[in-house]
Amino acid sequence: MSVDANEGIDRIAKLMAQDGTRRVLVTKDGKLLGVIRVQTILACMRDYIDSISAQIARAQVPIF
Repeated sequence: MSVDANEGIDRIAKLMAQDGTRRVLVTKDGKLLGVIRVQTILACMRDYIDSISAQIARAQVPIF
């Protein structure tokens, strides 16, 4: 399976889940740019969740 370089990570993750694919080729204008792995998507998601969690925690701290 391959995806265009402009494809969003959420769409790629959905395609991978539907097909049970662990790696996807990334192309642009018919040329191979690289490979996205499940581990890469999970790491991005972990970083995003950590960032959101930190923002929520800061918003809940009472200001005196």
